[in-house]
Amino acid sequence: MSTQACIQPNPDIAGVGVRISIYVQSTISLVQAILYTCDGELDPNEQRTLQFTLFTLMITAFALTLSAIIQAHTSGLSVYHALIVLNLSWMLMTSALIVSIFAILHTIKSGMKTLMPSLLKKKIQTIVFPTLHLLVVGCFGIWVWADIDVFGDQPQCTTKTFTTIFGHNVAVTDKTIRSLFLAVYSFTAIPVANVLGFSVLVAASSFALPKLISLLLCGRKFDDKDEARLQYFSIVGILGLINIVFVVDTELMIHRSKPMVFEGESAWTFGQTFSMLVLLPILGEYVATQPRFKPSESQREAARRLVVDAIGTNASSGDIDHATNSVLHAALEALHPFETQAKLSRSIDSKLSQEKHAGGLV
Repeated sequence: MSTQACIQPNPDIAGVGVRISIYVQSTISLVQAILYTCDGELDPNEQRTLQFTLFTLMITAFALTLSAIIQAHTSGLSVYHALIVLNLSWMLMTSALIVSIFAILHTIKSGMKTLMPSLLKKKIQTIVFPTLHLLVVGCFGIWVWADIDVFGDQPQCTTKTFTTIFGHNVAVTDKTIRSLFLAVYSFTAIPVANVLGFSVLVAASSFALPKLISLLLCGRKFDDKDEARLQYFSIVGILGLINIVFVVDTELMIHRSKPMVFEGESAWTFGQTFSMLVLLPILGEYVATQPRFKPSESQREAARRLVVDAIGTNASSGDIDHATNSVLHAALEALHPFETQAKLSRSIDSKLSQEKHAGGLV
């Protein structure tokens, strides 16, 4: 392959600042998911933080994809940079899907008959933004791969351009890989089905993992909390592995394509500076929402008994867990941020006592 420079630089897409920002955002969402699900459940505060992370991921994802589409229509965009945009968009999307998948998993546990009504009402925000972004990515991907020979303002470079898949370089003009990507992006462009399809696939895998591990351990049974941990960790693990593959392949493609790109790709621009600044609210929200106190097992069990007495034993396990978390969370919400752990503990005990004397839950 010729090493003669052919592709014009575009640091606002392939610059190190943009890539680092996206890699860090994706990593933060995965780390949050791991830390928040160590106890096998998500409390309301943790759910809100993940929702905020989803929102910031979607802002970055839409900005990246839409700016690439506008640039391709106006000043021009090379196939090489279009492929980088698609890879980075997938990274942001897989990280954002954590929230959607957790919502689906919680709803499934609460009862399959409530799946669609729940998603369409309380969890609508976890579906709308990802499905719209996947729609945009799907349309952009179809445009790129359908017109791969003539796409962009530098078609003379296309024959030298390649995409990296699992560490292997594949020419973008390869008919098989072109057909494969067209099929993937065609499905991605289907609203709602795109998010539900990917989310249900990963969620189903998370249900299968505890069963598989149980078989490998000669039929050992897991309690509900351990099984929930395995389900959550498997979701994060699957999406984390996908992100690692995208990071490695993207970096390999950029490194191996350096001889084909003119000088200037490493220039620090406003776009890269802005991308780094996007990290500040994410890091601030993460630090601000770190749990100051976790209720003890005895307090959690007392809250659960209170919930069962109030709503009856016929309620689903998911509803009981949700109500239990709400009672404990209500005790924490009324506290000053700098209260000691002892006072936090007493507040929870007081809240449980009040609810018990009231004879039910609000």
